[in-house]
Amino acid sequence: MSYLNIYLYFSIVLLAVGVYGLLSRKSWAKVLISLEIIVFSALVLLALVLLYSNYLGIYVGQTFLILLIFLDSSMTGILLACILLVYRRFRARSIDDMSRLRG
Repeated sequence: MSYLNIYLYFSIVLLAVGVYGLLSRKSWAKVLISLEIIVFSALVLLALVLLYSNYLGIYVGQTFLILLIFLDSSMTGILLACILLVYRRFRARSIDDMSRLRG
């Protein structure tokens, strides 16, 4: 089995774990962790495509991945701030508690 197949299977397993966590968890923190696992799976797959692509140079791929990692970390910070704001204002600890909000 080549390294290409190993990384491809690793990415698929990470995606499956992330989707399962996203659909089965009720806590905001666990949903955020599941989203991060899904994004990491996509980044692994993108790194794999950029590694075996002959159209782009290796520096373009590395720069693109670093940019995506920075964007993902900023997205995580913004989502965490939104979760804290909702918790402080409405005391909603789970996703089911959000059903009582109107607007």
